[in-house]
Amino acid sequence: MSEITKDRHIPSRADDPVPVLFWEPFEFILAVAAFGLLMILANPLIGLVVSYGVLWAAKRMKRGAKRGAAQHAMWAFGAMADRGMRYFPPAQVREFVE
Repeated sequence: MSEITKDRHIPSRADDPVPVLFWEPFEFILAVAAFGLLMILANPLIGLVVSYGVLWAAKRMKRGAKRGAAQHAMWAFGAMADRGMRYFPPAQVREFVE
C-alpha cells in the first residue's frame, strides 16, 4: 500500500441518505403523510400537530436504536416501506426462508 492511501479514513456514515431539512427521508415521509391525510380528513391544524408528534416520536425512538430499526418495525407491522424488504415474506409468516 502506498503512503497516500494509508492516511485516508472513510466515515461509517458516508452512505447515509441525504437529509430533508433536519430529518431523514423516512421520518419526513411519515410526517408528510400524516399531515396530508389529516389535512384532507380533519383539519390542517390537527394535521400539523400530529405530524410534529410523529417527528418527535421518531427522533425519540431512534435515539438508542440501530440503523434500519424504524424500517424493520414498519415491516413487522405489515407496511412494506422499504423496497428492499419486498422480497421477504410478510411479517406474520414465521418460516425459515432458504
